[in-house]
Amino acid sequence: MSKKILQKKDMQMIGIMIAIGFIIDIILDNGMEIASLLFTSYACHRGLTTVLKNSKEYKNYIFFDEQKYNNGLKKFIIIVDIYIVIRIFSILMTKYNGFTMLELLLVLVIFVPYESYLGRKYIKNIRDKEKNIERVLIKNKTLVAVILAIFIGFTMYIVNFTSKIKFTNHMNFLEYEYKLTYDEDDKRVLDIKTSSHHTKTEETNRNTEYFEDYIITAKKVFTNYVYKIYAFVSMTIMFILVLTQCFSGNKEKKTVSILSNLFLVIGIIFAIIALNPNLNYAEQDLNVYINEYLE
Repeated sequence: MSKKILQKKDMQMIGIMIAIGFIIDIILDNGMEIASLLFTSYACHRGLTTVLKNSKEYKNYIFFDEQKYNNGLKKFIIIVDIYIVIRIFSILMTKYNGFTMLELLLVLVIFVPYESYLGRKYIKNIRDKEKNIERVLIKNKTLVAVILAIFIGFTMYIVNFTSKIKFTNHMNFLEYEYKLTYDEDDKRVLDIKTSSHHTKTEETNRNTEYFEDYIITAKKVFTNYVYKIYAFVSMTIMFILVLTQCFSGNKEKKTVSILSNLFLVIGIIFAIIALNPNLNYAEQDLNVYINEYLE
């Protein structure tokens, strides 16, 4: 690559994006997220066109078909641009946009194996260099099978558990407990317990019309909590699977697992879900609902 990765106009663009982010942030509170997405688009266009083509490595490539290689990169840029447009609209139009910087990491993680694929297909230097690399679908098959069985079993348990939330008055999952009971006047009483707080809300004649919506919202919060724990556990499992692909294989040749990238991508997706701020927003809405309608 060129010695100076960030040139003057790149620094100027970063400054412009930060300024745009601050301006939008004043109006919508999501300015920096939008600025990050816009800069990602700029970085893809700049990095995969101008910077790449001016790099020393690119100039030394011997292509089978340079046009198809560049077209492949352009397709990736288009997909990224479409994704960024969708995410910007989701941030602007919805409160629970759930944006995290891990989404940008996901773009990079997907690009690396894709660019490697294009290189092996259209660049002679890379194909010759990788002749001593053995590509296998998966390493440590027995260990992976056991871990995947655990993951599938855990997933089935979560699916079964969450399917009951809508119809059950008492649910308990780790530190979170949801309990709906009735008092002597046949009025509903909802208890919500977490590690940090305990909320007990009683139905009265004044708040009866709002209580059902409150129960539905509370169940959504509980469901979000379960999904968040599931995502954390699943993320950990996927990263463990990635580690299982880093060892063993042919001692005479470097062995590369094809599925390792898939495990990594899925792991990052679960990380995005686990770090999604929707749960916090839903809990805040629940507290607001109590203050405005039920007290």
